[in-house]
Parts: sequence; structure tokens; C-alpha cells
Amino acid sequence: MKKRNKLVVMLSIFISIVLCQINVYALSNDDKEINYLTKDETVKIEKFIEENMSGGSIPGLSVNIVKGDKTVYQKGFGYSDIDKKKPVTSQSLFEIGSNSKAFTGLGILSLEKSGQINLEDEVVKYIPWLKVKYKDKEVSITVEQLLYHTSGIPFKTIDKIPVSNEDNALEETVKTLVGIELDSEPGEKFQYATINYDVLGLIIEKVTGKTYENYIGATRC
Repeated sequence: MKKRNKLVVMLSIFISIVLCQINVYALSNDDKEINYLTKDETVKIEKFIEENMSGGSIPGLSVNIVKGDKTVYQKGFGYSDIDKKKPVTSQSLFEIGSNSKAFTGLGILSLEKSGQINLEDEVVKYIPWLKVKYKDKEVSITVEQLLYHTSGIPFKTIDKIPVSNEDNALEETVKTLVGIELDSEPGEKFQYATINYDVLGLIIEKVTGKTYENYIGATRC
């Protein structure tokens, strides 16, 4: 239970900070800023941001802090294009990357809260054709093991993810796991593998009958 509560806290406290990887110093940008924080809170947050941008050689980032259903802080720092001196603003686009895992985890926990899934359920309950092996023997993976990256799915499976803009891209990604040999017995140890969360995304689609994007877009904490 402590383990699960920790995950809930991690997913609930979500500050959207997206990074580029080139050298620059922290500069604040004024386009469409939002700030309902106190002066003391603002100083502490911006000092933290600037110190980490400098220490991490981060050229630019965008920070949004949401409290309840209200954005209480929104500001861009540094550059989205150093050569052109183009500042990061609220309109700057970033690749979301693994930040999407927080949304996927929230979606799964919301389905558990509503009684539509159980974290101890085997994945084949929702995706019957997803059969995997460990030491040449068919084994079962649970929803919870996917959440915690203890499924045994190899890290290298990220290379199998197909490039696609098709509506069935998520299902086609998960199909690359059919019949794979796991690196460890499910639940035995941690190994980060991006595709764990693709499977969770497909479970969301199978359970809700909605696309991942539509379900997540309508999900509330």
C-alpha cells in the first residue's frame, strides 16, 4: 500500500518542465506569463529553476504549475533557438517524451478507483493475445508490474517501436512483444522499459472503448 501511495503522490504532483539540451544561461520571458504565487514562493521557484538550468546546461524550458483546476504559474525561461535568440514562451512546442507516462499512470489509477480494473489483474485479461515467456515458459504479467517496470520486459524493446501516425499505432507497438523472452521473471526486479507504458495505454483503450488521447484528455485528478 505504501508503494501504491507513493505512485499516486508522484503522479498527482505534476509540474510540466520540458528540457532542450544545449548550453545557455537562464533568462525569463514575458509572453503570456501567469503568476498567482506569493512573492516569496516566486523567488524560491525561480531561483531553483535558474540554478538547475545553469548546473544542467539547459538552454530553455517552460514551467507550468497547476493547483486544483487553476494554473497558478506559467513562465518560459531561456531560448528555444539559441542561434536565433528565440525565447521560450507559453506558445513554444516541446516533445513531451516520457512525461506522458505520468498521464498513463493517472489514467490507470483512475480506472482502478472506478472499479474498472484491478492492479493485480493479469494483462491477458484485457489483451488476451499478449503472451510472453521467461526461460521458454509462458508467464503472466500484471498491470501493477507494468506500472513499476518490474514486468521483465527488456529495455531494448524500445527499438521495436514502429514509427506510425496510424490510429492503430499503439496496438501495433504492443504486438511487437508477442512471444518475446523476458529478461527476468515478472515481479522479480526493476528494469525500465518504455513499452511497459504502451501496454498500459492499450489496456486503457480496451477497457474504456476510447482512444488513449480522448480518455486521457477527459481524465481529472
